[in-house]
Amino acid sequence: MRKISFLLAFVLLLATISVAQPKKTKTTTLPTGNATKYVVSGPMMGFVEHRSAALWFEVSAAADIVELEYWQTADPKIRKRIAYKGELSDTYNPLTFTLDELAMNTEYEYALYVNSILQTPPAPPPYRFRTKDLWEFRKAAPDFNFVFGSCLYINDSIYDRPGKPYGKSLGILKPMSEENAAFNLWLGDDL
Repeated sequence: MRKISFLLAFVLLLATISVAQPKKTKTTTLPTGNATKYVVSGPMMGFVEHRSAALWFEVSAAADIVELEYWQTADPKIRKRIAYKGELSDTYNPLTFTLDELAMNTEYEYALYVNSILQTPPAPPPYRFRTKDLWEFRKAAPDFNFVFGSCLYINDSIYDRPGKPYGKSLGILKPMSEENAAFNLWLGDDL
C-alpha cells in the first residue's frame, strides 16, 4: 500500500506546475468575492503527508494575484499565507500550492484569495485536511479506504455518434464523491 501512496504522490508531484513558498503574514479580513469570476474549479486535494500537503485550484484569466491562507483548525488566529509565484496566463491557470512545515496529525483549514478578495470555490466545503500521524515503526498502519472507477466516457453531443449516445451520464460521480475516501484510483480507458 505504501508503494501505491508513493506512486500517487510522485504522479501528483510531476503534474505540479509551480511550487509556492510559505511565509508568515498578518491576518486580514477581506470582502468575499464572486467565485465564478475567478475560481474555475477546485479545490482538489493533492498529496497529504506528515508535514506537507498540496492543494490544486484553477483560476480564470482575470486573476492577477492568487494567495492561499491556511491555519490549524484548533488555533485559527495564527495563519500563514502563500502567494502563487508562477506565471498566470490569459487562458488556463491551473495552480498547485504546496504547504510545508505543517504539524503532524493536525487538522488545517484554508481559504483562497484572488486579487485580494476571499473566494468561495465551486467545490463544496469543508475546506480542510488532516496531516498524517507519525505511525511508522510505532504502531499499526492507519486504516484507509479508496474508490476506483474505470471506463467513464462522457462525450460532447456534437462529437458523439448519431442516435443513442455512446457517452453516458455523470451519475456515478456523485456517489463516489460522497464516500469518505482517502483517494480515487482511475483505471482502464481513463488513463
